[in-house]
Amino acid sequence: MLHVQLLGEVAAVRDGEPVPLSVAHRRLLAFLALHPGPHARDALAARFWPDTPRARANLRTAVWTLHQALGPEALRATRESVGLGPVVRDLDDPDRDGEPCPGLDDDWADAARAEHRGRRLARLDALITAADDPATAAARAAVRCALTPLDEAAHRVLMEKLDAAGDRAGALVVGRDLAGRLRAELGVGPAPATRAVLARLQAHGGSADVRPGLRRPMFGRVRELATLSAAFFVRRAAGAVAPPATLVRVLLAVGAAITLGRLLPPAGKIVTPVYAALVGLAYLTILLVTREFAAADLATLRAVVTKRSAR
Repeated sequence: MLHVQLLGEVAAVRDGEPVPLSVAHRRLLAFLALHPGPHARDALAARFWPDTPRARANLRTAVWTLHQALGPEALRATRESVGLGPVVRDLDDPDRDGEPCPGLDDDWADAARAEHRGRRLARLDALITAADDPATAAARAAVRCALTPLDEAAHRVLMEKLDAAGDRAGALVVGRDLAGRLRAELGVGPAPATRAVLARLQAHGGSADVRPGLRRPMFGRVRELATLSAAFFVRRAAGAVAPPATLVRVLLAVGAAITLGRLLPPAGKIVTPVYAALVGLAYLTILLVTREFAAADLATLRAVVTKRSAR
């Protein structure tokens, strides 16, 4: 069975082995995989080789090349139409993260990205609604908000879930961060509904929920945790699955970033050399527990501490 990767760089895997394809052939494969079923040869030729007298001949050559590379059962071609046979698409796995065909700027690729984004948001909304406890709902809502950083309705849900999970301080941080982004990027303030949620949270700011056994999310660190989670799942989708020992180091690194970020006082409250030493200690701790983690992931972890340190 042919496997077609559409999330990230377009690729094909046949019998467990990657299939070498040129950029032009990957583009045609992506279109056929995104649009199952037969396609008229004339329409395909006009789409991929517009204003070219040899468009039909170019398509014939490309189809022959794909047929040779993907196998006789993968491509169904007649004199009048071309389409893919049965394939497995990573796009159909609801647990896979990523953006379809990020290197393609065709209108059909843009439409596929918008459709996939809509499906992901709808799935997250369903998971939030179906969550058994507020902490789980808050964690999923944080991922949802990371995908739509200016969506006030989604952020109100996150604030409500955090409050229900006992993290009223974290809910206030989410609301204030949202207000700052709206003003910085759109030049507007929060909507009345968002202001009402913030006002209610501020009015009850001193009444913490101390019910025994209540599971709370990371206080005030929901967005950072969502960013780290997103980075990890992107690596997993790309096949970079870490061994258990590395996963332990990752968890320790997340804890170090969150804990040290919370312990650091606001900038300007202590003398510069001491402050620099504390930030350096935070970096060193993260580096020590993440020896096997990628440099890009370390940069993400450092950003968590740096953002907190600048406050």
